[in-house]
Amino acid sequence: MRNKLYLLIIIIVTLTAASCENFLDQMPSSALPAQEAIQTVEDLHTAVNGVYDRLNSFDYYSGDFIPLGDLRGDDMTFNAALNANQISPVARYQYDKNSTYAENFWSAPYVSIGRINDVLSVAINVTVEIGEEDQYDDLIGQLYGLRALCHFDLARMFCQLPTALHDGVTMDSPDSGIPIADRVFEIDYKPVRNTLQETYDFILADFDGAIEKLDPAPDITMSYGLINIWAVKALKARTLLYLGNYAQALSTAEDVISNAGSSGYRLAEITEYYDMWENVSQPEFLFEVATSVQYNAQRNSIGYYSDPDGYGEFSLTNEFATWLISFNTDIRSLMTSQKVNDQGFGRGYYSNKYPGREGNLYVNNAKVIRMAEVYLIASEAAFHDADQTKAMQYINDLRAKRLTVPNPYTTLTLDNILNERRKELFAEGHRSWDMWRNQRSLINRDFSTDPVNYDNYRTLVAIPQRETDISPELVQNPGW
Repeated sequence: MRNKLYLLIIIIVTLTAASCENFLDQMPSSALPAQEAIQTVEDLHTAVNGVYDRLNSFDYYSGDFIPLGDLRGDDMTFNAALNANQISPVARYQYDKNSTYAENFWSAPYVSIGRINDVLSVAINVTVEIGEEDQYDDLIGQLYGLRALCHFDLARMFCQLPTALHDGVTMDSPDSGIPIADRVFEIDYKPVRNTLQETYDFILADFDGAIEKLDPAPDITMSYGLINIWAVKALKARTLLYLGNYAQALSTAEDVISNAGSSGYRLAEITEYYDMWENVSQPEFLFEVATSVQYNAQRNSIGYYSDPDGYGEFSLTNEFATWLISFNTDIRSLMTSQKVNDQGFGRGYYSNKYPGREGNLYVNNAKVIRMAEVYLIASEAAFHDADQTKAMQYINDLRAKRLTVPNPYTTLTLDNILNERRKELFAEGHRSWDMWRNQRSLINRDFSTDPVNYDNYRTLVAIPQRETDISPELVQNPGW
């Protein structure tokens, strides 16, 4: 299942696409060069669908990427009785420079970026008929938004977090960022790392470019599996929070909170929360990666990791499960169940966020960003910006949709916010980065007593050896 993906920047000369539910339903030619295959807006639409297909893979959102964010933390772990050694090594930080994990975490976003850049390189030559201008602009905006997301994911994995810099690194330190892939490169191109400042400037510029092009009033019923303006603004708010630009993070999140309702987005009600996870295109979901029975990550899917009848390598720690269940007036306490597989093995607490559709554990849409996270971003950004009133307002607005008995905060600490994020976002790939960007330590007591502090070299994934062999000036992360 773990084929190695080589090359840092992929020069895509053919396009492939897959069908996910009802929107990735056209197969572009895999025999024609991009210049010949993309001539009309409809061709461009098909090519953009092929970009989304790459996110729905075992080494990116539909598989390994979300567990990476959580298995290194204190809330999620692997079930030792079912250790199939598929994703559980990530919990032990086994992503050194010679590992397939390092190769895949590096390659998956860059392959996606390679596809995006290939499409963008020829999109300028597309014939846009009268009446197709808005559709063309929206497709270009989607490409910019996805390229920003992929660069942001790479920065989280391979770079120090801007709010938790250490060992003398600054935003302008040489080789502190990732190689920026802003165009199609020659096959013999040897990438080097940009600075962190350049990296985040590029990410934000791409998000802004997307916002400028995307439909300003998308319809939720037409946005399933697609990145639209509200998802881009929400992801920009997340990026600004990571960057420590709290005032802008707050204002961007507030824009989404105040205006995304016009497109049908909102927080789920208490009565909707538990069931929404087995459905798609819910008002809570700003951007989800579409999967189907035909197109999914199969045994390396997030759902197969999250069930004892699968690999069972993405379960709750006993400590976290006990803590979560103790909030018996909080609907989120029902999002874990104790399960055992058909043979009576693997008893543990598992997330109910990946129940599978049509009775298939493979078919679960990764939630890239939800409205709930936007409220939490607004609360945390306001807290860091010393605005207690707004910080409490947004976190209490969220709690009002989660608690059967009202219990608003009257004072607020950072620990309160981080704990609210734990309850809301567990098993969605956030915990380790949430703690480290706030300069906290993590201990997974299920198999270790050693804390992993934000300045530990293991918080960064190693750059694959193959990539530094290809480009000797590509600087490795310290410690690896």
